[in-house]
Amino acid sequence: MAMRYLQLYVPDLSTQLIQKFKSQLRSLEVYINNQTSEALVFVESYFFTGGMFASNEKPRDVQPYSGCIYFLANKSVLAGVSGGWKFKVVGKDVYMYLAFENPFIGSYKTFCLPYERRRSIC
Repeated sequence: MAMRYLQLYVPDLSTQLIQKFKSQLRSLEVYINNQTSEALVFVESYFFTGGMFASNEKPRDVQPYSGCIYFLANKSVLAGVSGGWKFKVVGKDVYMYLAFENPFIGSYKTFCLPYERRRSIC
């Protein structure tokens, strides 16, 4: 079996942006590692609190055997970062739901759920 090297998309963050990211009250780094032979196409995003830190761009599609890192943050007092993304698995009638949370009080929570029917993320 041939070894595969992971291609990783990382947003271009200046030193100033990195310092700003670290100053947020609640921050979260989300790493998506697609180790399948199918691409994951971004469909929908939902944030209950917080949002994308580096820019207002939507998450990128994730190609087979590649990954992406996203930086999320919230500077509001007594609020964490929480939300989710929905990706479609190319060539399949399957969607991947990714949810994440870094609450002001409590521990980090994440989950990824494959689902065979189209549902809204909200």
